[in-house]
Amino acid sequence: MLSTKIRTALVTLIAVGGFATATVAPAASQAAGKTLAEKTPVAVTCEGTYKPGDMRTVTITVNKKVIVISTEICGSDGKFHEVKS
Repeated sequence: MLSTKIRTALVTLIAVGGFATATVAPAASQAAGKTLAEKTPVAVTCEGTYKPGDMRTVTITVNKKVIVISTEICGSDGKFHEVKS
């Protein structure tokens, strides 16, 4: 009877150890640090000369009158976004 209890305890310990390993393994792989390329910040620009936060006004000239079409701001995604007024 004692050997049955010991065998049951050993099987339980091995099973618990297997579940613990299966739980920790994905967490350890996800905790791996970023590569150097991922850590290095990339300079974001809009159309080459504008930096995030820079604004521009899009205009046209008709009969010597300047008409404002829109005002845009350079976003951190490297694209211009229209500023609602």
